[in-house]
Amino acid sequence: AFNNAPDMADLYINVSLVLMGSHSSITQPHPMVPNMIEVGGFHIDPPKKLPIDLQEFLDGAKDGAILFSMGSHIKSKDFSNEKRTIVLNVFGKLKQKIVWKFEDNLLNKPDNVMIRKWLPQTDILGNYFIKMYTWY
Repeated sequence: AFNNAPDMADLYINVSLVLMGSHSSITQPHPMVPNMIEVGGFHIDPPKKLPIDLQEFLDGAKDGAILFSMGSHIKSKDFSNEKRTIVLNVFGKLKQKIVWKFEDNLLNKPDNVMIRKWLPQTDILGNYFIKMYTWY
């Protein structure tokens, strides 16, 4: 793709800097030379503030919280009544608070379940993990 580019074999033995898409906090420890720099997570923006009702709900999660989302290809509202009942029964037995991306109204949900048609997923996870690390 580049005119007058050096041979790959020459580049392989003459590396000045390697930016690695990993981070030592989530991989097995391994030795690295000084020109190898981990930049994993560099693309992640700091989390934005959550809506007040969602923040208060998660702040009250003394036993932790679960974010439940089927993504954008599968819609929770399309679960059969039987599957929806099973999921709600299981969620109702948990100590954790559950934030569920659910695209419709949901009747008879347990008190520990909050539903939203859309969720700021990265902000929820970012705020939750930041809070989790400040506990230590």
